[in-house]
Amino acid sequence: DIIHFGIATKTPIVLEGACGQGKSKAIDYYCKLTGLIPIKIVITKFTKIDDLFGKTIFKTVNDVQTLVVAKTDFCKSLESNDNLIETLIVLEGINNASPAILGIINDLFGPKGSKILVNGTPITKNYINLICIFNSNDDMTKKNTRNCRKFRSFKK
Repeated sequence: DIIHFGIATKTPIVLEGACGQGKSKAIDYYCKLTGLIPIKIVITKFTKIDDLFGKTIFKTVNDVQTLVVAKTDFCKSLESNDNLIETLIVLEGINNASPAILGIINDLFGPKGSKILVNGTPITKNYINLICIFNSNDDMTKKNTRNCRKFRSFKK
């Protein structure tokens, strides 16, 4: 119900809870019911801006090297047509994001209007389906990751 309410009212959602409580499963179930395509991004303390938007790489065509941006699914969904919102962006582990990542996410999902992506592409977005998962007991340490795996295998 919370996920549907957020999508229907065009409000980004933050789901908070301990590992193994079914936050991701609820999102998967909602996407299956509605036909939305989930774009899941796991954020760790090592996630860089390039990991979200893509990297600039050299590409050789006819012996000429040019710079191109290898875009991620996240970046492609941001550039998609507003009238055809078919994706649901899921940022898992938002509590591990660096201040730089949080600043960009805040800018993108803040007030309506024109935005310029990190790769220099200007876009105008009215709304983006967004859910952030805040794992309250997870700081992406080996100990907590191991405990999550144990819990998941126990549940099966």
